[in-house]
Amino acid sequence: MWKKIINLLKSKSLKFIDYGAFLERDCDYQDYITNQYKGFIKNEFNFGISICRSGQGVNISSNHTGFTSALIYDNWSAQMAIEHNNCNCVFFSERLVSKRNYNIEDIIEIILEKKFLGGRFLDRFVKVKNNRI
Repeated sequence: MWKKIINLLKSKSLKFIDYGAFLERDCDYQDYITNQYKGFIKNEFNFGISICRSGQGVNISSNHTGFTSALIYDNWSAQMAIEHNNCNCVFFSERLVSKRNYNIEDIIEIILEKKFLGGRFLDRFVKVKNNRI
């Protein structure tokens, strides 16, 4: 599935960095999220996309690492992640994509088109960011 996303990004002439995993077996996703976040704080990219079996583990790991991330399960969740939560990283469940529960192309378009709405959402965003331990 990651090849599908890479091909989609290439077809849109979007620059990207593939931080792995390059394995077809279980691995410790925290290592990959840490490398991805290091690239983010070095301004190597401004928005992250990752995939794992359920999407839950990498999403939790990502939020603890420093990203503002969301697990995407449909078009609406993608839109809310951007407009209301100012996410800078999203995660896909490989199983939901492989079962065709949603369309990656549509979600990438939403991510590219939508912007953070600010306002009352900014107040909430700042409150969450300031409460990090």
